[in-house]
Amino acid sequence: MLASIVKNIERVMAAEYSRELSAKVYAGRCRFARLGYKPCGRVGYALVRELVDEEMQTRQAMKKGERKYILADHIRIRPGDPWKSLS
Repeated sequence: MLASIVKNIERVMAAEYSRELSAKVYAGRCRFARLGYKPCGRVGYALVRELVDEEMQTRQAMKKGERKYILADHIRIRPGDPWKSLS
């Protein structure tokens, strides 16, 4: 009986920890989105992913499937050439 109570308490604690961690991750992703950075995923029509450094200076436009390798750099979205995306 005591073991099942302890096990249930541990499950509740794990669920609470998971909720707290989820809230922290969500808040961090929202903060990055407010700063203008794109966390991940594909971009829409006529938009270009661009690599920027910590001073928001553009380093390069990124191609499809390309990744950033420097942790301090970020990805932001900017308008691109709509005619280029047709080809």
